[in-house]
Amino acid sequence: MIANAAKYGNGRIAIGLQPDATYGYALSVSNDGPPLPEEFDPAASKGLGMKIIQSFARQIGGELRIGRGDDGRGARFSVLFSGTAAGAVPLNPGTTATSASSHSH
Repeated sequence: MIANAAKYGNGRIAIGLQPDATYGYALSVSNDGPPLPEEFDPAASKGLGMKIIQSFARQIGGELRIGRGDDGRGARFSVLFSGTAAGAVPLNPGTTATSASSHSH
């Protein structure tokens, strides 16, 4: 997502990781380049970067969301995911990740 933001942006890239009430976490990358067209369909995209982003989201059981960046300019790509995704690496060695609630998709 960062490589795509750099490729299509004008220099400013914002990266964020916030809690998400539905999934657990939201990792987002946005830029200050031209916004994506309203009819943009990531599933129809032939670009390698978009295929990699979609594959990454699927592998971790997440959901990809695409929209406008800050102030309605640029593009924002967000991957919503659970902190207990299969194959997740614990924060501290010797501990396991736990979730306070379960989510259904």
